[in-house]
This record gives sequence, structure tokens and C-alpha cells, in this order.
Amino acid sequence: MDDALRLSTHRAGGTLTIVVAGALDLATAPQLLAYLETVFTQLPNGVRGNGQRGEGAAIDRLVIDGGNVSFIDARGLGVLVTIKNLAGHHRLPLLLADISTPIHRLLTITDMHRHFSTSSAPPSQ
Repeated sequence: MDDALRLSTHRAGGTLTIVVAGALDLATAPQLLAYLETVFTQLPNGVRGNGQRGEGAAIDRLVIDGGNVSFIDARGLGVLVTIKNLAGHHRLPLLLADISTPIHRLLTITDMHRHFSTSSAPPSQ
């Protein structure tokens, strides 16, 4: 099985979805953080909704699609917390969508599930 981290992004209206696949661990967590930083810096006119429509519009919701995360460790959980804090800083609601069994298990045993909005369903496109 290939556990290399794979990342992609797509927008639908004001929702920015980052799809995460593979292992999210000590080795790959910095890659996700750098990717997220790049995505946020490429958004025109700030991050939070600005009244514009189309590609020039800022986003008003961040979704992390973790349905294909095959492994997550404490460093991966730390990255999810960092993303939550970053979203909060920008006043963006964050949804962890289509969470995989490894993410669900780690959020549950660490009691962090209380701090995230999660969904077992894939994000709506």
C-alpha cells in the first residue's frame, strides 16, 4: 500500500475543500502545513468572505476531506489542531468530512472529537 501523502484542493462557491490521502504523521505533517499555507496565500482579497462571487471571492468555509487518510499519529493530530486554530483565526468554520477510521479512532481516544465538527459523509461538491 502506498502511504505517501497526497493533497488536492477544490472550491465550490465559498467552500474550500482540501483532500488529504495517505499517511498523516511525523514525516508528512509539515507537507500538509506548507500546502495549506500556500493555498491560503494564493486566495485573493483575504480568506474570509468578502461579498465577491466566483474565483476572486474569498472563502467562508474550510473542509478537510480525510476519507482516504490511511494512518494518523499524534503529529498528524497536532496538524489538525493547527488547522482548526488557523481557521478560527480567519473566522472560518472548519469541517472534517468523510473522516477515515484512523482519524475517527484517534479523535475518540484522545477525546478531541469534542473540539471538531466532523462528518462521516463525503463533503458535498
